[in-house]
Amino acid sequence: MNLIPAIKEINRQISEECKRHNEKIIELEAALAAIRKLNTTCETCAGKKVVNKPRACAEDERDQIVCPDCHGTGRTEQELKFYEGG
Repeated sequence: MNLIPAIKEINRQISEECKRHNEKIIELEAALAAIRKLNTTCETCAGKKVVNKPRACAEDERDQIVCPDCHGTGRTEQELKFYEGG
């Protein structure tokens, strides 16, 4: 049984879908970059200034620590530089 035409057609369809998805991903990445450029809130802590401390095991308590990315300011690095005049 010669299934080469079916194989080629499925490969063609896969290629088209990949291209379509890649175009959508590029659009989404551009939108994300634009939003991140405007964002002034730390992504790690969502502006809460603290994050949950990593646990060594499930029984450890969930203590909170100062956010290691914004150092407890709740702002992005760009926002801090703006206010510091840098």
